[in-house]
Amino acid sequence: MMRRSLLHGILTLAAAAAIVALAPPGGPARAQGADPAVTAVIDRQLDAFRAGDRNAAYAQAAPNIQARFPNAGLFMTMVEQGYSPLIGPKATDFLAPTPLSADRLVQPMALIDSQGRAWRAEYAMERQADGSWKIAGCRLIRAPDPSV
Repeated sequence: MMRRSLLHGILTLAAAAAIVALAPPGGPARAQGADPAVTAVIDRQLDAFRAGDRNAAYAQAAPNIQARFPNAGLFMTMVEQGYSPLIGPKATDFLAPTPLSADRLVQPMALIDSQGRAWRAEYAMERQADGSWKIAGCRLIRAPDPSV
């Protein structure tokens, strides 16, 4: 049992090291250059996932996503099947964004999922006609398993 706890502790530390490795060189980049309005949308969706609030999570999605998944139930089924690392992550860290245009950017985020695995989420963000930001897509990339 103690050996298992020690192994779990080592793996958790290795996963934390992997999240740091996902950050750009030069130290932590938590929201470096990121628009707080953009990161707030992502945080609201992650909080809604954690709370099981389908409607609040769905409300953060851009019209193109809502058109593909016309109700909160279908949207959450898609998230649960293809984006489960975003549901209740243990740790998240916003990285420097990549602007694509005045109304589009990619906001990356390093995260540790509920199982202790490291990921990078790349959120496609779109500014809406009212000036608000919405999530237009997300790509998840599994971080390589660290060598122990």
